[in-house]
Amino acid sequence: SFEGGSYGLASVPDYGHALPVTGPEAGKMQTITPLPGGIDRVVTYQTITFRDDHAEMEVISHHTGAAADRLRRRWSTEPPATLRRGYLDYYRSDFPGLAEAGQAFVTDSRDDNRMTLTERYLIDGKALQNPDLLHDFPLVGEIGRSDLPPLGVARSAPYLLGSTRERILQLRVVNAPIGFEAPAAVSISNPGFRLYYSAEASDGGNMSLRWHYRTLARN
Repeated sequence: SFEGGSYGLASVPDYGHALPVTGPEAGKMQTITPLPGGIDRVVTYQTITFRDDHAEMEVISHHTGAAADRLRRRWSTEPPATLRRGYLDYYRSDFPGLAEAGQAFVTDSRDDNRMTLTERYLIDGKALQNPDLLHDFPLVGEIGRSDLPPLGVARSAPYLLGSTRERILQLRVVNAPIGFEAPAAVSISNPGFRLYYSAEASDGGNMSLRWHYRTLARN
């Protein structure tokens, strides 16, 4: 089993309801209420620091509940080299010329059902001069996109989001060679999810952006 966590921290299967076959409630359909500590949650801290001739990027993501179970399964069943290559390719799609500054690794606090993934990358001076990167440096928070139906596809039935999922991303840019003007905050709320975005900027090429996404499912 790849599940971790004691009672209150373990993830609950996404069945929605259960039918007891013994006891005083036998034959009465019961709603399954996920435990708060077992919610599928990922909190990511991404920092891009500009140096004299290069930029460094560190990404630390804390996976708890069902997200920890899923990451633990991947690192137990897939070659680490394949996983690291996937992480590198993901960020390279936004930052051409990105290279590893050290091997990505995970630490597992199984009793707390917490998996922490640490990644470190380098963007050298030559890569920073790439026109695609120089004139359109991406500061992107891709959270929640995989939970939502594709745009432009007609549907004739409701879309099931399943149990609650929460994604928080804080992206910091430090010592950039340009000044920033923080974008205005955005808040979206509907019966399916809530998404909140905010940003702050300060002198010296510093900016912090934060995305908070949470589905509003059965719980």
